[in-house]
Amino acid sequence: MLNIFDFTPFSAIAKILFAIFSGTLLIQLFYYIFFFLKIFNVIKDSKKNSNKEVPVSIIIAARNEADNLKKFLPAILNQDYRKFEVLVVNDGSSDETINVLSEFKKSYGNLQIRSLADNGIYRVGKKLALTLGIKAAQHEHLLFTDADCKPASNKWLKSMQNHFTDNTEFVCGYGGYFKRKGILNKVIRFETFFIALQYMSFAKAGFPYMGIGRNIAYKKSSFINNKGFAKTLHLNSGDDDLYVNRFGNKHNISLNLDPDAFVHSPPETDIKSWIKKKKRHLSTSPYYKLKHKILLSVEPLSRLLFYISFFLLLVFLNQISSIIVLFLLRFVLQQIIFIKTLSHLKEHALIIYSTFFDIFQPLWNMILMFNTYGKQFQWK
Repeated sequence: MLNIFDFTPFSAIAKILFAIFSGTLLIQLFYYIFFFLKIFNVIKDSKKNSNKEVPVSIIIAARNEADNLKKFLPAILNQDYRKFEVLVVNDGSSDETINVLSEFKKSYGNLQIRSLADNGIYRVGKKLALTLGIKAAQHEHLLFTDADCKPASNKWLKSMQNHFTDNTEFVCGYGGYFKRKGILNKVIRFETFFIALQYMSFAKAGFPYMGIGRNIAYKKSSFINNKGFAKTLHLNSGDDDLYVNRFGNKHNISLNLDPDAFVHSPPETDIKSWIKKKKRHLSTSPYYKLKHKILLSVEPLSRLLFYISFFLLLVFLNQISSIIVLFLLRFVLQQIIFIKTLSHLKEHALIIYSTFFDIFQPLWNMILMFNTYGKQFQWK
């Protein structure tokens, strides 16, 4: 067994490193056992079948999305569902968005179009466009996605709707990215997987803190009663995560990882665009509830210190077998969860990169977080 009093010649340093390593290991094991293991329950509970089909309004805010609407809107308009409308809000587009929508309108009677003028006054991200869409929606049940999103199947709408019960206020789904060549694409997809693992398992444990606007559903009456985005209207982002953060709880949220209900988007193709998008997403996190900020900060910080102390102990110790055994304890548990979840998300290719990304993810996110704090970022 490891004897921390026998470390030579750096006994004092080794004792400190071992204390950091063992402490952060316990924290990491807590997160994986208490939170991340619950993703298995989310996967198990996601396949729900119901014959009840209530009318649904699908709402999309689109700003300069002519090309994406041509590619992806048909997959939304052709969902296998008896009664639904697709309401697209043209948010001051300067491209051919309105013309594309008008052409689709000729063939699809369930497409509704609303427009906002770009007068430079109401640049509040998607919030105004979404609010206009919600108020114009004909139905109580609302499903949201983006103009650059493609549902994985024509059962997307039905699967998301099946997760509503009398007590459900939110249904949170998964939004991934298309596979492309290159390391950046793998980084983006891993980030997306880990964020989904985090917000899904946290919600299952009773700590819902976010949803994603690419694939989320909630009720019109709840939005009206909660006064919508009134408290966060001064922010250019947060129409999805902050809304769930404020009003979601362990009793009113349902999680959907049914593969039929996935949506996918084109990923950024250059690092500058990806960093800009990451900064915009991170800019809302200071407005989360305190308990969520603590939970979301402790995990990456403990992970970073865990890896740093582990590698330093390998240098400072002559006897490393016990350290490796402890390291493998977390590694095996992590890989069981990663492999199961990545396989379910059809991201098998990321498994071999998962340890590498797991090491460096907290570092790049902390750098971006410090660079983002207090700044505002435009939606489009």
